[in-house]
Amino acid sequence: MKKKLIKILLGVIIVTAVAGGIYSLNAPKEVPLTKVVSKTAELTFTEQGSVAGGKTIQIYPLSSGKVLSVEVKKGQHVKEGDIICVIDSEDIKEKINQTNGSIAGYKAQMQTWQAQNQSQNQSVVEKRKLQNIIIKQSEKNLELEKKDLDRLLVLYENGFISNVDLEQAESSVEQAELTLQSHQQELELISNADENSKMSDYYKALINIEESNLKLLEKELSQTNVTAVTDGVITNLPVQETNYVSAMSSVAELTATDTLFVETYVSTNDISNIALGDSVVLIIKRRDGDVTFDGTVSYIDDTANLMISPLGLEERKVKIEVTPSISLTEEKIGIGYDVDVQFLLYKEENSLAVPKTALFKDNGIDKVWIVNGRALHAIEVKTGMDLRTETVILSGLESDSFVVTDSNDEILKEGLKVVTKK
Repeated sequence: MKKKLIKILLGVIIVTAVAGGIYSLNAPKEVPLTKVVSKTAELTFTEQGSVAGGKTIQIYPLSSGKVLSVEVKKGQHVKEGDIICVIDSEDIKEKINQTNGSIAGYKAQMQTWQAQNQSQNQSVVEKRKLQNIIIKQSEKNLELEKKDLDRLLVLYENGFISNVDLEQAESSVEQAELTLQSHQQELELISNADENSKMSDYYKALINIEESNLKLLEKELSQTNVTAVTDGVITNLPVQETNYVSAMSSVAELTATDTLFVETYVSTNDISNIALGDSVVLIIKRRDGDVTFDGTVSYIDDTANLMISPLGLEERKVKIEVTPSISLTEEKIGIGYDVDVQFLLYKEENSLAVPKTALFKDNGIDKVWIVNGRALHAIEVKTGMDLRTETVILSGLESDSFVVTDSNDEILKEGLKVVTKK
């Protein structure tokens, strides 16, 4: 009885073992799967850069004088129009008063001269009128003599008058011309005798000179407040070391911040993918949170520089300048600040991408394993851009497909029943 029971137990164990083995061979296998969905595929890389630029401008006063006050400090940020220093204007005001006095004096002298010589001026005017009448009469006489000469010339050519008559007519024309010239010279002498007119012009010239000087002085007076010509940082302040300035001496050195840019260097392996006008992302790391803003590639050098990487390796890199979309000054970001520059090499909307480990070669053809009806099937795909950990699939794969992420798993085969690996 015992032997029979033992045989039964052994049989049950063997059957169970065989059944378990068969089930194990045919049971679904756990494999790592991922669902492929349509998304935006991007490939970026980041280089470290720094804030650079800033044109240096020397600020000169437009007037000379004692320095009354200095309104800024070295290292201070200023805006266009902010007062840098104030110059004493008393000397300029005194010069303005003196110039106004000179103008008034010249005007008074001119009026006195004109009053004293008014009768003489009237006499000169009458002489001019009379002399102009005489000149007109002389011009008419000359015209008549020339016509008479033309008439006699015709008669002479036809033999009606003698040579003596013709010469007398020519002499009459010459005499009329000399008379006209004489009367014209007399008119010129009368005009030159108008001293009153000459003196008036002289005083007017003096007044014009002083009025021009007055305008310059008034402009100088308005600029005794020396101001910043653009937004920037005061990098030097010589006016602090003196109590008197002149128009030839700089009172401050200003580094403009309206022209700040981000400078970085890109490997020659990547430079062909970057063009002027490309958009980039600028990142400034801070303890209270990173500051991120856009930028535009504004300059690409045409030569490469030999540089040493943080790992001590030599590499060729090209200088690139990026114009930020915001005012770095307003964000309190100055020259020399570190800025990460993120470049976009590739971007495609509505793309499918699989992990690089999901791809395998079958007779030189790219394939992936997909799950169809809980069974594996290898399908051919056409690959595109290689991203960092994924590869873009251009065709052969549908959205929402489940793909095996590890194509090197030795258990994978066509028709294999699978379940998602936990």
